[in-house]
Amino acid sequence: MIGGTLMKKTYHRWRDLRERKLSPTQLEHLDRDAEQQRFLDGLVEDFAALRNNPAAWQEEQVERTTWECTLADDLADE
Repeated sequence: MIGGTLMKKTYHRWRDLRERKLSPTQLEHLDRDAEQQRFLDGLVEDFAALRNNPAAWQEEQVERTTWECTLADDLADE
């Protein structure tokens, strides 16, 4: 059961952090950093899945090419 294992790991991690007597601010930073890491891990997985689907990856490449031309609009940087 993956969910149960993850919950147990999370519980033990927070217990260990609590025992280190970190300040609430330090805990908030750790929580924020963990959330950012989960987001980035998910992004990496999503792009890997996209690359493994040739039709979807080709569509992504076409869209990127379309958007790249907007950089040559001769407008000054804001």
